[in-house]
Amino acid sequence: MAELTPCGFENKNDGAKVVLLTGGTGFLGAQIARRIVSSTNLSLAALVRADTAEDAGRKMKREWWALPELRNEPGNRVNLVLGDVSKPSLGLREEELRELVRNVTQVIHAAADLRLDGPIDAMRRTNVTGTANVLDIASQANEDHGLKRFSYISTAYVSGGRRGRIPETDLTDEYGFRNTYELSKYEAEKLVREASSRFPISIFRPGMIVGDSITGEVRTFNTVYYPLRLYFEHGIRVVPVSSSSRINIVPVDYVADSIVKLTQMEQAEGLTFHLTSPFESLPTIGELVGFVRRWARERMQLELPGAMFLPLGQPRVFSVKELMSDKGNAKGLAGKLGELEGYCSRDVTFCRDNTDRLLGPYGLD
Repeated sequence: MAELTPCGFENKNDGAKVVLLTGGTGFLGAQIARRIVSSTNLSLAALVRADTAEDAGRKMKREWWALPELRNEPGNRVNLVLGDVSKPSLGLREEELRELVRNVTQVIHAAADLRLDGPIDAMRRTNVTGTANVLDIASQANEDHGLKRFSYISTAYVSGGRRGRIPETDLTDEYGFRNTYELSKYEAEKLVREASSRFPISIFRPGMIVGDSITGEVRTFNTVYYPLRLYFEHGIRVVPVSSSSRINIVPVDYVADSIVKLTQMEQAEGLTFHLTSPFESLPTIGELVGFVRRWARERMQLELPGAMFLPLGQPRVFSVKELMSDKGNAKGLAGKLGELEGYCSRDVTFCRDNTDRLLGPYGLD
């Protein structure tokens, strides 16, 4: 691996395009970084939370070891910026801050606390205050030389407890939220929308992100993978939703491709995009479990027991006041399984008008 420096841009605002990426060590963030390096002429400034350049290098080597496009790039097209989104000025020293501000032309903010059951103060520290701090860097860069785009990774579930058709243009808290994650991402998206009067923004709202659509490659076994692990490892076969409910999953390659492409499109400026699978293409829970059983039988010679579908009804939705008192956090196994209920539906459709207009219809089965 090339020698690492905390922030070592060779081109001092001479027209080179540099993307500041937060969350590059995460599952989605790493896939975004992979595409920036392999399919664009952009350079990457990857924010890394570490004490020293050596620690950052080891961390990125560990997080990117399976991605050959990135493995040897730190110190080359990827500059590692030692910082923390939860701190003012990202925790950078004054000279590092000046250098970053002078060079950054785009920002992709993917860093987030993804826990559904995190305490509200902790969730806000990363998801809301962290977004405000990254927006401040973007604002300084815009004042210095003009920012081409601030791309924010939100979630389709800023919609909270809303049912029916959900337009990409809408953002409201009137329907409540299922957990502190949804609330904190809603509050962060509000900040990004408010910043749109100062510099160009795009907002991306993915559904529940799963592995690559071709290889199945995945790194974090949360969301839908949690109950599947229980099914495989412990024989827990109770599914707390109807077998006919559709589960809002979307493969990581589709999400990462879309974010990188749309961030470079002038037509995407100021728009919000639902990066979700169309409702009619979503698998039902029954289909998903059936596929898993066939896969286990054919690939692992493992005969899984049939699942028991025990729908619990509509998931509970909490007001902002209730979530601030920590009432909406899932506790224990029952709470973790119950989380799945909120991300399956027979009566929620995320509209894709902007996404379909600029990227074309969703092409995956």
